[in-house]
Amino acid sequence: IPDFSEEPSVLVGQPAATKPPPPATIEAARRTAAFAYAKLGELEMRKQRFPWAEDHISKAVWWDESLPGIQVLQAWVRYQSGDLMEAIDPIKTGLRQQPRNPDALQLLTRITIDLIDNQRLREAEECAGFLLSLEPETAYFYVLRGRIKAEEGDFQAALKDFARALELNPGIPEAHYNSGVLKLKDGNIEAAVQEFDLELQI
Repeated sequence: IPDFSEEPSVLVGQPAATKPPPPATIEAARRTAAFAYAKLGELEMRKQRFPWAEDHISKAVWWDESLPGIQVLQAWVRYQSGDLMEAIDPIKTGLRQQPRNPDALQLLTRITIDLIDNQRLREAEECAGFLLSLEPETAYFYVLRGRIKAEEGDFQAALKDFARALELNPGIPEAHYNSGVLKLKDGNIEAAVQEFDLELQI
């Protein structure tokens, strides 16, 4: 693939055979190269050859980082490779470009859950806050932040988030379960049992 980032070199004393391509041509060429590398990366992902997929997708990002979905694809391949922390920046960039992308939202949700499970609470809280900035009416994102607050020992903030989740979606069992666990730890056994009963009814 030719490199259109620089003008063609000209030998001393020889006229240029062609004029440098106009900016629109350069942009189209970069977009085409990025698209080709992205497709190659997708094929390698399907074969579960993640190091090769990462290499191709990184090249696609280099050619044209604004290619729709490319940042999300890069995040997916890094996540599948086990590079949890390296997946965060591209998935956030992808969501800034496409805030309603369901695949991107799902991936960042999975990353946040994994961060909580691995006790990477600061990073998890940043991810949960980012999700809430995009989707403030999504109940499950409050559950995620509530879990983080609970792990940090801030039970009141956690219960507040679980309550907000139930306001948005009364049928979300995780909010009842986590609220019950915290109330049980606080010695409020009757309230805890009530939460568990409500979860069982869903």
